Amino acid sequence: MYIEPDDQRNLNDLKMVLSKKIQSPVSADLIDSLVTKSQGVMLYAFFLSEMYRCDYSMFEIDSLSRDIEDYYKNYLQRLERQLKTSLEISDDKFLSFLSILAVAKESLPEAFAAAVFEFEHRVEAKRKTTTAINALSSLLVIHKDNSLSFIHESVRDWLVDQPRHDFTVDAQYAHKILFELCIKKLNDI
Repeated sequence: MYIEPDDQRNLNDLKMVLSKKIQSPVSADLIDSLVTKSQGVMLYAFFLSEMYRCDYSMFEIDSLSRDIEDYYKNYLQRLERQLKTSLEISDDKFLSFLSILAVAKESLPEAFAAAVFEFEHRVEAKRKTTTAINALSSLLVIHKDNSLSFIHESVRDWLVDQPRHDFTVDAQYAHKILFELCIKKLNDI
């Protein structure tokens, strides 16, 4: 069965999830506003609840991203600035990391992040890689074997299939980067 985002059953589920995630007394009007803002997308409702929980005193619904794609753009811009400032990871390296993660058919070993960010031959490689992955952790699923993948398929879809933003991934070029990394890792073995 397929349920449309604006189906009342879906909207009721969103209200229930938002109420449980926020866990503080909030008005029904705020919950209704968050449901409307989420456009029926559960992942965006989750992000909205997290934003509210993190800083409810500064939370203003009118200043939030228009939709999940706008959220992704703002979020990646913030991550890009943070990584550049704290770890000196260039915009190109950050986009390369997003690119290989977007085109990979399986989750990627943590070592690929170290290679893309050019940490692997430094004394503090493990620490810097861990710091970078922790900064990106809300965007990633970190599996038991420390391999990495996006938290949701919609992130990959937005990066690869939406050509209207600064983070658009050129799939052919991304496959080339991933191929070169695989060759380098095999040669290291």
